[in-house]
Amino acid sequence: MNNKIMKSGLAAMMAASLVGCSSSSSDNSNNVLTVGITAQMNGVFSPLYYESAYDAYAINLIYQSMLQYDENEELQPVLAKELPTISDDGKTVTFKLNKGVKFSDGSKLTSSDVKYTFTVLADPSYTGRFSSDVENIEGYKEYHDGDATELSGIETPDDYTVVFHMTQPRIDAVTTFGTRAICSDTQYKYKKGHISKIEKDTSNPIGSGAYKLNRHI
Repeated sequence: MNNKIMKSGLAAMMAASLVGCSSSSSDNSNNVLTVGITAQMNGVFSPLYYESAYDAYAINLIYQSMLQYDENEELQPVLAKELPTISDDGKTVTFKLNKGVKFSDGSKLTSSDVKYTFTVLADPSYTGRFSSDVENIEGYKEYHDGDATELSGIETPDDYTVVFHMTQPRIDAVTTFGTRAICSDTQYKYKKGHISKIEKDTSNPIGSGAYKLNRHI
């Protein structure tokens, strides 16, 4: 992939620019796409905290999820090797991840990153709007309201397997878990109850997608 720069802004104002993660020796000065939007970006480029659809446009280029919808509105594997398996009782969903995927900082994407992403949503100090995505995971109450030191309902038996255990079957479980953008667990030193740095530092995204954030104005 050639290096690409994407600039998003209102009228002549540039809100953000994103650079293709692949390296290339060719001049990328002609690979510029300017997109007009009807409102200013908020600059919250975190899949855990964003609220604006315009910020989501950038997030979707920077981050990847295990699954995503195609043009026919059917789920297709992205970070996952294949569609997940579901237990007979509908309460366990198992994903197998592709090997060799890296974040823009060069670190490997593994099952630990998936568990971290959902654990932040279950954290008692989490103030974003996506906590309902994890309330049905086993161990949520013990982690969110109690003294549990980890979210027990997400297992990572190896680096490329993630198992979600739910308290009750959920009809949208595959979509809820599968389309959540995955964050790097090495970007911050996560500690339960202390995620203020993650919440405040939303303009420094590290994802596994085709682009990384170059600058935001």
